[in-house]
Amino acid sequence: MAAANEDEDHLVVFSNTFSDSGLKLVEIPPEIDFDSLATSKSLCFKASGNDHAVLCTASKTFAVKMVDISNTMYLTMPIAAGEGAGGGGAMQISDLDDDESKIEVQASVSGYIELTECPPNKGQLTALLAKSRYTGPAGEAKITATDKFAWQDLVSSVQASPAELDAALMQVDAFEVDGHWRQLDEEYAASVFGDVLNCAVADDMPLDQMCVSKLTESLKGQEVPQFVVECLVKRFGSAVEGTGEGGGEVLYALDHQSVCQHEAIELFKIQERWPFEPFMETWQERLPDTMKTDLKYLDTISIVSDAGTVGGDKELCFFPAWTLSMDTKKRVAELFKKQAIWSIEAISPYLRAVATEKVTVEKILFKHARAFRDPDGKRCYNKR
Repeated sequence: MAAANEDEDHLVVFSNTFSDSGLKLVEIPPEIDFDSLATSKSLCFKASGNDHAVLCTASKTFAVKMVDISNTMYLTMPIAAGEGAGGGGAMQISDLDDDESKIEVQASVSGYIELTECPPNKGQLTALLAKSRYTGPAGEAKITATDKFAWQDLVSSVQASPAELDAALMQVDAFEVDGHWRQLDEEYAASVFGDVLNCAVADDMPLDQMCVSKLTESLKGQEVPQFVVECLVKRFGSAVEGTGEGGGEVLYALDHQSVCQHEAIELFKIQERWPFEPFMETWQERLPDTMKTDLKYLDTISIVSDAGTVGGDKELCFFPAWTLSMDTKKRVAELFKKQAIWSIEAISPYLRAVATEKVTVEKILFKHARAFRDPDGKRCYNKR
């Protein structure tokens, strides 16, 4: 776009290829480095079904919105001496006064594309991975080639940057086998993980020194592949320093919070509403002796309520965050449909998945909810 000096005269020439729809303006947010953006090979627009279009860079995803402007804007560029307008127009630079500046009008626009950073669409990822959930060796015959996706298939289909896709694959406990990314079926995973814990206890294996090969050998009779055992110890733990016997295998330490949350979810599968005390007692009984329950582990899994119990006793109601919409406005509506009043401590964990560095949980609540103080002075929110 040409920058003109107010003190100079300019001759404006319309290009022979002038268009009012051929070019689109994109407003680049300050957090995007323009130079790296222009040379990026991973830059692309993605649209899918009823979802809004997004722009993905190598590491971030931006929601795309067309913003209309009241005045028409003309896009121009200087014409080099001797060149014709529009690359060969009827008017030649040689026909013009050399003392005059020449500017070619190439297009007009009545709006621009606004970019706003947004979370990656994990719902699309889980929907694709759901087509080939691993249920054990016997179930593989039912999985077709079109149900399985390589990484390149996923990055082409999911509204997420490559870096965000890699992070999301880890967050949803996906694993790569035979060049395709898969997830474990939840019932199968729960059953096998129970066997893994039982084997570890039976073999006197410390829960902070879990050995995948030994566990796989112990589960040989159940035909559990090693990649399944490895996926589970990674899901519920992390690699630790040191290696197993022979020095060639990484050991894993189970994470207390992850295991506790898993066992809590298994209890909610039995019934979705529990009296508070019986739940806490039963929950502790399901855990290994070295692990202790903590109410904070139930964040994003259940909510504490006084409703529906005799004498106002507390109860726990299953309400998993992963069932909520990834659209911020819809998620907030779902939260207030479930419960009319939320404390800041209770609602924040449910909004973190749709928050970003710029659009924080506090900003989401300021826009979509109404704040007030309860009689005890605690900050709460209800529907705006």
